[in-house]
Amino acid sequence: MIDNWINDFKKVNQNALSVEWFVSPLEYFWPDGKQLFDKIFRASSRPDNVFDELVSPDIYKTSMQTDFRAKMMVFAFMRQDISKSYGVEIENGLMHLYRLDFLSCLSQWVYVIEGYCRRLFSVSSIQNVHPNS
Repeated sequence: MIDNWINDFKKVNQNALSVEWFVSPLEYFWPDGKQLFDKIFRASSRPDNVFDELVSPDIYKTSMQTDFRAKMMVFAFMRQDISKSYGVEIENGLMHLYRLDFLSCLSQWVYVIEGYCRRLFSVSSIQNVHPNS
């Protein structure tokens, strides 16, 4: 069963990439998400602004369900020591992403990525960074 799910996900995500979208495995895993993404990205296509405007509200509605968001927070962000400290920023950036407000999303996530990498590699100051690291 998991092999079928993985193959379905790979196909849907490849179709999404053809229109310059991507599908999160966490969102695809939930039944509503799988049904939605299977319908939206059933075939490859080309990027289209009208398509983006039509599908983003449905993806937003599915992804913003309280039950789904809570499970995503627990299973994705809160289980990993470093990422759980950035849960609010990750969620805020995700909401901006679903609203297609990419600059706001990026402005949230760039600090998350920097902070995550600093903690992951134990960088507390510029003196801790070495060219061979």
